[in-house]
Amino acid sequence: MSNCNLLDLLSEGRENAKTARELMLPLGFDNVREVAAEIARLRKAGTIICSVTDSDVKGYYLPSCRDDIIRFVRKTESRIRETEKMLQSARDFLQGEV
Repeated sequence: MSNCNLLDLLSEGRENAKTARELMLPLGFDNVREVAAEIARLRKAGTIICSVTDSDVKGYYLPSCRDDIIRFVRKTESRIRETEKMLQSARDFLQGEV
């Protein structure tokens, strides 16, 4: 891995979002999954790193205001609800097997 720090590469504001592919090479990573893993590690450690995937702007960025964090929380909560629905289908299937 490069001496470059992921947080040094991220800018504030969704208009400055950078894709995992843009971050991959400066970090010395071989693939975008490594970038995602590093972002997950930083988030688990308490760093707020926002992401946007629902517009012509895609990527990761640091929040520049409270609204950035609110948008990130709402989008993440929505993904959690959708994942929970898929999980419930699998749980229901397994319950029927017993």
